[in-house]
Amino acid sequence: MTQPLAPGSRSRSRRPGRRGPALLAFLMSLCLLGGALWPGASQAQWSLRPRTVEPMSSADEIKSRRQRALADELARRHLGTPLRGGETRDLTTLQRLLDGNWIEREDVFSQQAIGLALGDVMARNLDLHWVVVDDDYGRSRALRWKDEQDLFFPVTMVSVSYTHLTLPTKA
Repeated sequence: MTQPLAPGSRSRSRRPGRRGPALLAFLMSLCLLGGALWPGASQAQWSLRPRTVEPMSSADEIKSRRQRALADELARRHLGTPLRGGETRDLTTLQRLLDGNWIEREDVFSQQAIGLALGDVMARNLDLHWVVVDDDYGRSRALRWKDEQDLFFPVTMVSVSYTHLTLPTKA
């Protein structure tokens, strides 16, 4: 049983909506597990069609540019801080953006924009490059190291994780 607080004292609990830097670290670790977390990342024996991994098309590049611009615009609008094109310090900005709960659960395009920005940090710092994977699950942007089969899906991972998180309601 908790004891009541003295008048004028502050609660020791964290304020609502604050998940701390641990969430982004958790998301990064999920992403780094790659194929173990996303069924489309490894070729299943029961697959109806073979998985293809290709360079990004011009349409994929255009969509990615739009989402990078959106992620930067969200960071500037809500935090007054621009994204810096995949620099490690973007992780703090992305974490604050997620903590602020400014993206609606139904806004998948914006969630994917945050995932793309996270992927840009990973690509820049872990020597990965963007590709497109087309398989039974659909067409997805992924990160790949050299020509290896291991793939990371930060765009999909953030949007799926965001949808399933229990987010606090805005006051």
